[in-house]
Amino acid sequence: MKSFRTDLTLPPDLFLDQSRLILTLGSCFAEHMGQKLLDFKWSGLNAPFGTLFHPLALSKLLRLAVEGKDLDEALFVEHDGAVFHHDLHSRFHAVDAAALQEQWRLLSADVREVLEKEPFILLTLGTAWVYERKLDGKPVANCHKQPLQLFHKRLLQAEEIRAALQDILNLLPRSSPLIISLSPVRHTRDTLIGNSLSKSLLLVHIHEFVTKHPDRVRYFPAYEIMLDDLRDYRFYEPDMIHPSAEAIEYIWEKFTEAYATDATKTFLRRWLLVLNTLRHRPLRIEAPSYQKHLQFVMQELESFTGLDCSREKAELVARILS
Repeated sequence: MKSFRTDLTLPPDLFLDQSRLILTLGSCFAEHMGQKLLDFKWSGLNAPFGTLFHPLALSKLLRLAVEGKDLDEALFVEHDGAVFHHDLHSRFHAVDAAALQEQWRLLSADVREVLEKEPFILLTLGTAWVYERKLDGKPVANCHKQPLQLFHKRLLQAEEIRAALQDILNLLPRSSPLIISLSPVRHTRDTLIGNSLSKSLLLVHIHEFVTKHPDRVRYFPAYEIMLDDLRDYRFYEPDMIHPSAEAIEYIWEKFTEAYATDATKTFLRRWLLVLNTLRHRPLRIEAPSYQKHLQFVMQELESFTGLDCSREKAELVARILS
C-alpha cells in the first residue's frame, strides 16, 4: 500500500535519563517540551526566562544570569499599572523597578545553581526578526504592548546569529549536552513570507553551529517533523499557528526515541500509566474496577525506588476509598 506521509526517523543518540537536570530556553515550544520532561520526573528549570524568540535575547539574558548582573535600568517600562522590562517576558512584572530587579536577581541565582550541576539544555529558536528601540537602538525581547512606532523591526544579520549562538555555548558548562531546535510555531504576524525567510535564516546558522560543535551540540528536527512528517493542518491548534497537543505528543515521542536510554524508555512507559490515571476523572470513583486499578497504580508507585512520588501518592490516597 502506498504511504501518504513521510516518517522522519532519527538515529539513536542515547544519553538522556533522569539523573541529569534540565534547563530549557527559548520559544514556547521549548516550554512545552520542558513541561513534558517535568511530567516524567526530570528536575531542573523549564523556561526560567519565559518565552524568548530570537537568539540575541537569549544570549543577553543568559550572560546576565551567569555573570550575576542586574537588568539594564534603561529598559524598564511601565504599562497598565505595572513595571515590566524589555529583556524579560511579560510574566515578569512588579509594582516598581526595584521589585522587578529583585525578581531577576532571585531568578538568575536559580539559573546559576542549575548550571553548576551541568544540566542538559534544550534550546529552541523561534524567529530571526528583532525589534529595536528607536530611542537608543537597543534590541528588546518583548515590546510589552508599547506602540510599535517606538520600535524598528529588522532581520538579524548572519554574524549576529553566529555570535549569539557561540556566546550561548560559551556560557554553558562544557559537559552539558545542548540540544538545539527550530520552533515549529508559525510566526504569521511576520507574514508567511517573512516567517519562511526568518526560519530559513535560523536553520542555516543552526546547522552551521551544530557542524562546528559536533561533540557538544545536537540538532532535534522539531520543525521538520511538524512540516514534513505530520504536514497537516489538523495537527495545529484552531489558530493555525501553534502545534496541537497531539502534535506535541508525537514530537515528544520522537524526542525520547532518539535521546532516552533504554532504561529511561522503560520508565517512561511505566510512568505514563501513572500520569494517565491521575489525569482521568471517572464517572464513579467508588466503582470496584476503578478502585482495583488505583490499588495497582499505587503498587507501581511503591516500586519506583529513589524517586519522589509523594505528590502522586497523596493524590491516589485521596481517591482510594477506605
